[in-house]
Amino acid sequence: MPSSPLSGTRASLALAAASGITPTASTVPGAPAATFSRLATAAPARFAPASLYSHRLHSPAAGSASPFFTSMSSSPSTRAVMVASHLSAASIHASSSSSATASGAATPASPPQPPQPPVLARRVQNLRVFILNRPSALNALSTEMVQLMTPQLKAWNESDLCKVILLMAASGSRAFCAGGDVKDIVLKAKTRRAEEVAAGLKFFEQEYQLNHLIGTLKKPFISLMDGITMGGGVGLSVHAPFRVVTENTVFAMPESGIGLFPDVGGSFFLPRLDGELGTYLGLTGHRLKASEVLFAGIGTHYIPAHRIPMLITRLSEVEADDPEAINAILEEYVGDIGPEEWQTWSLGGKVADAINRCFKFDRLEEIVEALKKEASKLQSIHAYVI
Repeated sequence: MPSSPLSGTRASLALAAASGITPTASTVPGAPAATFSRLATAAPARFAPASLYSHRLHSPAAGSASPFFTSMSSSPSTRAVMVASHLSAASIHASSSSSATASGAATPASPPQPPQPPVLARRVQNLRVFILNRPSALNALSTEMVQLMTPQLKAWNESDLCKVILLMAASGSRAFCAGGDVKDIVLKAKTRRAEEVAAGLKFFEQEYQLNHLIGTLKKPFISLMDGITMGGGVGLSVHAPFRVVTENTVFAMPESGIGLFPDVGGSFFLPRLDGELGTYLGLTGHRLKASEVLFAGIGTHYIPAHRIPMLITRLSEVEADDPEAINAILEEYVGDIGPEEWQTWSLGGKVADAINRCFKFDRLEEIVEALKKEASKLQSIHAYVI
């Protein structure tokens, strides 16, 4: 599995942050880069602000931490180093193991390590972090992962010590979350045993409840969509008030390809995108990459992956659970996106006009017919030009 661009730079960047080196926000010719981030921040609020939800899940008072919860040092001199150490531990372990195997050198037998849970919970001063930890399965969302996250998220939501919550993938992961663990659900269904089928259906119920909880939290929640983000991964991210994309982000709602509908709240956020873009994405499963996720109005901030460790350290220092303060911190790390990129992105301009013409209908048959007419028109133009 190819390593993430983050894996080789987390420690050095975190050390730089610990030494007091502050990054300078990049700018684009004629306008600050943050301008585009702010525009995107305002647009997605159409579909995901917590204030728009009329019901809230019951959040119990903060109690004892979950077994998978780990506290990190809050010492200012070691904070950034600890961030890098915790977030890159999995990739360092994998690298060490593969190096020993490749060299063929005999290594002393070590006691077997207990398997890590598929979701890790970390505390970095006032920041709380969920780390999706199934990289070999592209962090596909399982029942166990949902059951680990939900009670801890409720506890953090009620804790006065928690100021902001971050959801991210383990270092070295190709995916943020590539979807729900469909394979496990299909295997349960194939047994035709009532209890197994019920367990498969229970996953969807609990997954959707987690999606709703993320969208109705009192605490600021940041979803770091660094890598493949599809299906169930969209449910973990799109309802958050802050949705950070990087150059590694690949976004899609591919459910229609397996005979399912765009779930995890897809029927809520997709129609709220500009024009008929949401209908197009839901019916085709088209993939958006990197800054395209921002241009579509799904992401709120575009931040280069190499700046993430410094962002995490900065977020750990926040002293209030104020969304405006969190947004200001995110703005410090946004990357360069020039106006020409917005004007030429793959689903903008004339392509967007064609999408709006063809996907404005309520019946699939009408959409197909409109697509045929559009194709015929393009063929006529092409023949005329030739």
